Amino acid sequence: MKNILIALFVALSCGFAHADSSPQRTLAQFYAKELVRPSSGLPTEAEREELRAVFSPALIKLLGEAAAAETICINKAPAGDKPDLIEGNLYTGIYEGASEVVYTDLTIEGSQANAGVELVYADPQFPKGHPHRTAASTIRVLLHQEKEQWQIDNVIFSGRSETQLTKILQKYINDCTHTEDNSKP
Repeated sequence: MKNILIALFVALSCGFAHADSSPQRTLAQFYAKELVRPSSGLPTEAEREELRAVFSPALIKLLGEAAAAETICINKAPAGDKPDLIEGNLYTGIYEGASEVVYTDLTIEGSQANAGVELVYADPQFPKGHPHRTAASTIRVLLHQEKEQWQIDNVIFSGRSETQLTKILQKYINDCTHTEDNSKP
């Protein structure tokens, strides 16, 4: 029994695992970590490194570019003004993040998968039944299989294609790195 507990502890402390890849396992690995991570905007470099096990290289690259753009936004903000930052949770559609997840459906077509995910945040500061106690979000998670490893490619919020994580990140990068040319009349 002691050996089983030690093995479980080692497995959990090593972060995301690569074995037995499936869309369901990738989602479960991601949300097992995400539901306990504080809601903190863009992931740090160390968090992005950990996410490499479940996110596609393209999404990791975009997150890194967004972090670099955030530095630009901070540096170009006028003194005393709040810089343009990505705040709150990036992956749930709920500012505070989520405390529970339900996988509603999964469609797999070749090397592509599309998963329905419902997320709920329960704020323990409020009593049960209070209108501000819970927040909920329904999202679609897009995955693809690369070299037998299923990876998260994108998140679509509220089922609307225009509210995709990748589009939000790209717009943020463009907004932060855009420099206005004031020499034109």
